[in-house]
Amino acid sequence: MRTSSLVLVLLFFAVGGAAFFFSNRMDEAALNEAVAVRLGEAVAERELDLKAQEDSLRSRLEALGAVGVIHAVSPDSVERLLARMGMGYERTTDDDGDPKFAFSLGSYSASMYFYGCDDAGAACASVRLVSTFRLNEEPALDLVNEWNRTKRFATAYRNSAGALSIDADFVAEGGTTLGALEAFILQFRDSIGGFTRHIDF
Repeated sequence: MRTSSLVLVLLFFAVGGAAFFFSNRMDEAALNEAVAVRLGEAVAERELDLKAQEDSLRSRLEALGAVGVIHAVSPDSVERLLARMGMGYERTTDDDGDPKFAFSLGSYSASMYFYGCDDAGAACASVRLVSTFRLNEEPALDLVNEWNRTKRFATAYRNSAGALSIDADFVAEGGTTLGALEAFILQFRDSIGGFTRHIDF
């Protein structure tokens, strides 16, 4: 083989080998980059999953009163609170399947309804206390309006069944305490007493 031909052959193999080498290096770099991107995505997904679990656990602990500030009210925490207050109660569910408590406040009956609950009904954003009176003779509308105009903490109205009701709402969303919920229950008891005196019941 002539020298020039040999040089050309060697040059061909040298160029081909270099191209193969750099091609493999580029494929390896692209593969490493793809693996790094996927690992980053997997880590981010795991962090989000852990954050969701942490938030869910904190919400449940707060609802159960395991920490000072709560952002939801749970039926279990209400049950413990009523027992601690020495109040008898009946725990059921309402027509929508949400938790409901019935108990006595002073000489009158009251019901607690839960709103904005999670799927399990274990943590709810707010509760409402309601007390209803069936009177032989309805008070004048002006008397009920006077209560709503001059009193705080509870609202009176004629309900859909034609009876007279008084209610009040407690919102846990945003942060509150079980001590505040206890004060809310006691305040509603006082409101019932004031309202029955107001309408001379």
